[in-house]
Amino acid sequence: MNSILWFLVFLNLALSVYLLFLHYHRFIRPLSTSKLSTDTPCPPVKIQVLKFNPFPGVGGEQSFILCLLDQSNTGVIITSLHTPSHTRTYAKPVIEGKADGVSLSREEATFLKKVINS
Repeated sequence: MNSILWFLVFLNLALSVYLLFLHYHRFIRPLSTSKLSTDTPCPPVKIQVLKFNPFPGVGGEQSFILCLLDQSNTGVIITSLHTPSHTRTYAKPVIEGKADGVSLSREEATFLKKVINS
């Protein structure tokens, strides 16, 4: 049973990374490359992960927030919330440092500010 659970968690993470890849190539890459000239190197990417426990008293720090931003602070925040019964993963777009059409949780908003200022 435990190996099945780990397989499902891995499958969920793999699907999230694949969806992030599709989202990046469809929406984010055209935005960031349209502002660059052909002789400008690719902008540096800000990548940071925060592990946390959103539900005190229920397990350890198995949930995480992954923030991927380009030089113009455009990218995506991926949040995975783990409970004993299930894991949910959310991907939220960020355009120029602000959530685009979605609301961020308190942890996501705080972490986004930290990544932007790093």
